[in-house]
Amino acid sequence: MRKLRLLLYAGTMASALAGTAMAVEFPPSDGTTPTGPLQNAAGVGMFTNTSGFQEIGSPYTAAQGQQYTPGASSYGALPFSTPAPGTAIMRIDAQIVAAAQLAWWTGQNGNGFAGNTAEIGNKQQPYGIIGYMRIDIAIDGMSKAGMRYGAFAEVRENTTGGQVSGTSAANSSPTSSGTSADNAQNTLYARNVCAYIGSDAAGIFKIGQGSCVDTGSAMLTGLNDEFDYGGWDGTAGIFTSAVTPAWPWPDSGADYMPQGVAYLSPVFAGFDVIASFNPSNNTMISGNACVSYEGCSAQSTSNSAGDLGRWINRGEIGARFRGAFGPIGLAVSGTYAHSGTVQPGPSAPVAGIGAVRYNPLNFGIIGAEVSLNKFFAVGANTMFGAFNGAGALQAKPIAAQGSSTTAIAWEVGAKMSVPGVPLVFGGSYYNFKYQGQPGLPTQRVSQGIDVGGSLGIGPGMVAFAEGLWGQNSQGGYNFLTSTCSVAAVCSSTADAGLNNTVSVKVAMLGLALKF
Repeated sequence: MRKLRLLLYAGTMASALAGTAMAVEFPPSDGTTPTGPLQNAAGVGMFTNTSGFQEIGSPYTAAQGQQYTPGASSYGALPFSTPAPGTAIMRIDAQIVAAAQLAWWTGQNGNGFAGNTAEIGNKQQPYGIIGYMRIDIAIDGMSKAGMRYGAFAEVRENTTGGQVSGTSAANSSPTSSGTSADNAQNTLYARNVCAYIGSDAAGIFKIGQGSCVDTGSAMLTGLNDEFDYGGWDGTAGIFTSAVTPAWPWPDSGADYMPQGVAYLSPVFAGFDVIASFNPSNNTMISGNACVSYEGCSAQSTSNSAGDLGRWINRGEIGARFRGAFGPIGLAVSGTYAHSGTVQPGPSAPVAGIGAVRYNPLNFGIIGAEVSLNKFFAVGANTMFGAFNGAGALQAKPIAAQGSSTTAIAWEVGAKMSVPGVPLVFGGSYYNFKYQGQPGLPTQRVSQGIDVGGSLGIGPGMVAFAEGLWGQNSQGGYNFLTSTCSVAAVCSSTADAGLNNTVSVKVAMLGLALKF
């Protein structure tokens, strides 16, 4: 590793000494380069995708999953830009998002029923401030022979947890705590990380982790979740995860983050293909975290029940068409994915008693979007097959459970842009029916509504507003205590008839700055 670092340092110095043939450019802050605009989805100015529709990207998703140019599958993907032969363009982006959030949800005043008396009287106030920061670092190079190459890394802020009294039992105080405990939780971590090489004629090969090596997130069409904070794709805040409706599509980090390799074909007459392979559901391996050969990064067989819900060797392939026919723009895509699973070892717990067995991932995604006069669009998407949430395996039938059922999710929505303002606004509804809690004869239904919009204020600045409604429902399952009515699988049956349906309503107003 040390020798590799020295080699890279030496190569960097040699490039610098070689002069302008390997120049590194820092594009101006207005989002332009000598070879054209960067695909920055925030700020003033409307961006036109291949189907002809113009829009401002979401402050949250940054247009993730939308392909604005033939060479870029998403804002966080590569290549960002087209440098001149023999040069490279370096890019550093910073993104800050902050919003006031109001929310009302089931159980915020405590459950207050037998068996949960400790929760009686607990209450959360229905408002707060949410937000985050991100830093994107990328370089796009072009050899004199026309070979593209580069790399991308996204750094995010880890803000799990909340304020605590002191930092240990010895110095905690019931009346004061300061901010140092929270500051210690604001650590940074790498999210999407990848390198690429290829050409416009042969296509692009990528290796790394995250959405830049994921077929599913790159090929999504018709979801209509990019006109405000991001809809139910990742929306969180002061309300609990128990009432948050599950979002199954692969623009959720639970699905698109694993290590992998991918190939993006050139675009021929509006058609292109993307294929990817993920050896495991882990991010890139820098160390193998094994304990007695269980929980390993590259686990394939295990005696631990905790490993058996992991998928391995996932392959995905997707095809897409995007084009315009006079005032009508059309984008259609389809993706298929299949995986293996970690297999039980000879000492693994017996299925149905100490552990559940799982089906491999096996699903398809079909989506379409139609735009009119470049300013109005309607879209729809459906996802169906054997899965139990974003990147989650479906449990095989066990003693108290009927046959595994096919999961199906669908979404419809519309959006409109007003370039002269500039403003984009829209709305969508989705419904997801799936297995949910293994061991129950019922299926779970998650559904949600998203309405909102984004207003360009100035270079890099967007104001956004969003309203959300979401619901989870499954007969026999108590969402607030995570218990259900099948003793062989679930931890308790005392209150299984309560809180089978939970819901949340959210309103947000905020600012997003990206530069």
